Parts: sequence; C-alpha cells; structure tokens
Amino acid sequence: MNSFLRTILESVVIAMLFALTLFSMAHAEDRGNGWHTDPFPDERPTPAQELLTGLNAFNWNLYSELSADPGKNLFYSPYSIYEALAMVYTGARGQTAEQMDGVMLLQMSPETLGQTVSALHKTLHPSATGDNPFHLTVANALWGQKSVPFHKTFLDTLEQYYGAGLRLADFKNNAESERKTINDWVQKQTNDRIKDLLAPGDVDSGTRLVLTNAIYFKAAWAEPFQQGLTTKADFHLYNGKTVSVDMMRSVEKYRLYDAGNFRAAVLPYAGGQMSMVLILPDPGKLEAVEQMLVGAGFGNVVPAMALSGEFRKLDLQLPRFRMETNFSLAQTLKHMGMPAAFTNAADFSGMTDTESLKIDGVIHKAFVAVDEKGTEAAAATGIAMRATSAPPPETPVPFICDRPFLLVIQHNHSNTILFTGRVSDPS
Repeated sequence: MNSFLRTILESVVIAMLFALTLFSMAHAEDRGNGWHTDPFPDERPTPAQELLTGLNAFNWNLYSELSADPGKNLFYSPYSIYEALAMVYTGARGQTAEQMDGVMLLQMSPETLGQTVSALHKTLHPSATGDNPFHLTVANALWGQKSVPFHKTFLDTLEQYYGAGLRLADFKNNAESERKTINDWVQKQTNDRIKDLLAPGDVDSGTRLVLTNAIYFKAAWAEPFQQGLTTKADFHLYNGKTVSVDMMRSVEKYRLYDAGNFRAAVLPYAGGQMSMVLILPDPGKLEAVEQMLVGAGFGNVVPAMALSGEFRKLDLQLPRFRMETNFSLAQTLKHMGMPAAFTNAADFSGMTDTESLKIDGVIHKAFVAVDEKGTEAAAATGIAMRATSAPPPETPVPFICDRPFLLVIQHNHSNTILFTGRVSDPS
C-alpha cells in the first residue's frame, strides 16, 4: 500500500446512478430466469423489518450472482444498489413492479417504501451536533429531460422521501455535457473517490431520466492496528499460489463467532455503531461457506454476528488491501428475477405516460482500501432506460486472514449491510 493509504482515516464511500434512456429497438429481448423466496411465510412484519430483511437477502442473492470466480476480488454496496432500485420501483407498474418486488423481497407500496427508506436514513445518520463517531451521508438526485412531463406524484415521492429533487437536463441536445455534470455530482458526493461513472455513450440524445444515489461513510477503527506490528507475510491464493502482503496485527478483544466451517470476527468502528465483520472460512471451505451465506433464510445471520458471539482476546492478523471493481448488472438483475424491466414490455408508466421507458443498462463501480487506521471505499451504479422497443480466554486466539476471506460493513443497531466483499488477492 502507498503512503496515502497508510495515513487516511477510515472511510467508506458509495455512489449509485440510474440512467433512464429512450431508444427504438425492433428485436426481442431475452427474459432470463429468476427466482423469489418469500421471507415471511408465517406473519406480516413491520415495513422496517421487511425492508431490512429484503435488503440483506437481496445482498446475498446478489453475492451469489457476482461471486462465481472464487479467485477474484469482489466489493459492492447492496445498500446503494437497493436504494436506487427503490427509486426506480416508485415508477414501476404491473408485471415490471411485481418482478422488482420479487427481487427486492418486498410487499409494500412505493409510498410505504419511501417512508421506510426515509426513516432508515434517520436511523443510520449520526447526530448532526457534537463530535460524531463516524460520518455518513446519503444523497440522491433526479436528472430529467426538460421536455418530458414526469408525473407529479413520482417526483414528489422521490423528493419527499429520497431527497431527490428534479434537476432539468437537456439530453436531447447536450448529452455529453449532461454526462459530465452527472459525473461531477457523483465525484463530489463520494469525496472524489468515484470519477467518470458514466463513460461516453452511456447517456445520449435518447436519455430521458437519470437517478443518482451516493453514500459516503468515514470512521476510524475503535482499536487501530499498530503500524509497528505490520510485517510481510504470505497470503495463500485460491489457486494454491502465494503472494507477499503487508500483514497488520492487533491483539485485542473482539467478538468471535464460530460457525463450524468458518469463524467471524467483529471489528467495531469508533463509537460502536458501525462494524466490519470478517468471515474467515476454514482452509478449502470458501465455496461451501459462500453457498451457506446465500442460502434461504441466512440473510440476517451476518448482521447478527455483531451482537452475538463471545468476546475473546484475538491475535488478529489482517492484510492491507486495496481493490477496484466494475460490474455491468443488467444481466445479473434479469437473472435474479426482473427481466421485464429490460424489455419492450417494461411498464414505468408511474414516471411518465408520454413515453414508454425500459432499463437499458446497469453499471456499478466500487473501490475499497484498508490500512492500520481504517477503511476507505467507494462505489457507483448506473442504470439506463430506453423507450419500448476457542482457546482459553486469557490466551489470544489466532485469527489470521492469510487466505481468501469475506467482509461485511454494517450498521449494528439496524442490522443494515452497507458493503459486502471478498478478498481473494490483497496484493
């Protein structure tokens, strides 16, 4: 890691962008195959419970889609993707809304969803006064073609509950200029960590609407790693090879959760409201652990680890790492169960009834870096829509992340997963 990463405070950044665009298509589209598990077979939960259960289940379903190659690093924000989907869901109708509801594991109206998301924002955000133990902001914006009459109800819902006021744009005549404006907004909201989210051509003269979501988080470890203890060590890759890494070390008390074929250590951030959960599979058990995590009904187990397990003195060794990821999520979301949104049959009439819209593409970019003082991460997503067409307690327990491991960054009180990743090669 370079000197910059060794001096930064702990921070996490996420940005999301949904671009809704118009174009003519004559060919048919693949509808894909998706599935949906009902997480509430017995009783009706509160909207807040439903939202968090849906979000966390969505996270592991998405992880299942993105983690096919165990030798590759993985990092993304389910929270940001989910909230951006929620804004799009506000304008969905008919089969399109039903399929999005299935993927998001929701059974509530767009109005109720907006109210619940707004309430969650207030839960996640630290007090605006005094010395906050961490910094977390969520920002949304709506960029609409100035010649399109979007429904007032749609605009009011996004502004009231998501803070996404409409910003008039002229994609028809100045698409490149509008692309740069949106990129500048994303870059600013993510503290310069996500640059050029939209590549040339991602928006064009057919673009009609762009929804952006950005989340920024900054905090310090409650127990910083001592830089003097960082040494070179071998990290064992999935393919059996080894790479040399800077291995950080901390001998402190952490919550330790033992699940048989993996152990999890909970690293709190300053203030105790946020934490990183490190999930360390036993040797040779990476894929088995991943399959268990994405299994039905396991979505809330990882967040619960922050409040369970036993406090043990750990000899915790964690490599410094930095990675950048870039995903195209259109096919992924189709396969997860919402293909209609990408076809000529898409129904987004809740946004406008003067032009038919469909999702054309979804882009997600992410960045994460971890050092002795903390973590820095960023991510961005874009969606384009177009017109129809155990040792003794006194003895430190070794917890050595010298092989592929998973991580989750979460808000402890609400059990909200903000980031998920897999470190397969920290070098």
